[in-house]
Amino acid sequence: MEPDPLHEMDHDGINEPGQLLSKTMNKLSTLMLTTVIVASVHATDRVVSPSGTYNTISSAIAASSDGDRILVEPATYTGYLRIDKSITILPNAEGGRYTVNGQVRIVPGVSERRITVSGMRNTSSVYIYGTATSRLDVEFADCFLSSATL
Repeated sequence: MEPDPLHEMDHDGINEPGQLLSKTMNKLSTLMLTTVIVASVHATDRVVSPSGTYNTISSAIAASSDGDRILVEPATYTGYLRIDKSITILPNAEGGRYTVNGQVRIVPGVSERRITVSGMRNTSSVYIYGTATSRLDVEFADCFLSSATL
């Protein structure tokens, strides 16, 4: 007599058809949760203020990685900004504003980029430098741009 495959226990101790699906779903849920935790651990907030660790927006951008946020204290910051990462730049306090006296250059990359800028008053120009070879999403919210080429 041949064994009945539906009632035979496999190497994982699974002997009911529903147990395999349940065990697979548990493993998948654990993997997804681990991925979310790892992805959120790497994002960093960097605070820019005239007397802080990052006293220029450029220095905070240079220290940042994709997914980081740069929180800017209200002040006037002089200098050129080169945004070449997927980052968010916004006021450190809701409704706050900061001024950038200098060009803001957005540099596309070979991989997808998402750049968000909020609360900035720019007295020079904002432009995209180069050709995008992949998706580039740029969002300006609650900003004043004196000149922009996007």
